[in-house]
Amino acid sequence: MRGATSYEVAVTTAGGRQVFRTVKARGTTIAGIAKTMSGTVSVRAAATLRHGPTARRAFKATQATKRKLTSLRRCSVKGKRVSCRR
Repeated sequence: MRGATSYEVAVTTAGGRQVFRTVKARGTTIAGIAKTMSGTVSVRAAATLRHGPTARRAFKATQATKRKLTSLRRCSVKGKRVSCRR
């Protein structure tokens, strides 16, 4: 919208968490959203006594989720026997 003085940003993650911000710049980074989360972002331009239409866009996770299990690098398997070095 022409003459916009601020933008209202709403982020909804796939887990259901919502974050709302009002920013003055045309571009922003919302802190507190993990890189492993996906969801939708909604933006609306605002000026004195008027608002623009809402724009929505889905976003994907930019990083894979971390796995708690790691490989056993120091271990070897021989048949049914597992031996690990210290």
